[in-house]
Amino acid sequence: MEPHKTVMLIDDDNIINILNERMLQVTKFADEVKIFTQANAALELIKKSCYTEDVTPLPEFIFLDINMPGMDGWEFLDELLLLPHDALKNCKIIMLTSSIDLNDIEKSVSYSLVSNFISKPLTADKLKSLAGSERKNFLFEGND
Repeated sequence: MEPHKTVMLIDDDNIINILNERMLQVTKFADEVKIFTQANAALELIKKSCYTEDVTPLPEFIFLDINMPGMDGWEFLDELLLLPHDALKNCKIIMLTSSIDLNDIEKSVSYSLVSNFISKPLTADKLKSLAGSERKNFLFEGND
């Protein structure tokens, strides 16, 4: 399997970001990993990519935490819905969270942008499952 060009991690926990970045590198899942501890900063980069020709392409995968200070994962998704319709067509958004709340899982299903809902931690088996999966393939604890 060829590595994906770019992956974006959005999580306010620096340690989780380091571990996830390392997992993405070890598994050769992505050539480049962009890390954001604030969802609004990631959103600004995505908007810039959508509205200018001078910026690098959008990532193929966005791993998004739900519970973050400032802009949380749901608010981030709401803002993405305001972008041009085709802007994120080649980008899979994965909810990567410690939440196992059924309400969060159901809410994620309501967002057409969300491809998967994965419980932390990110593992090699979960990444392997994502590599060939289509939308709405939810990977929970015990499914690695």
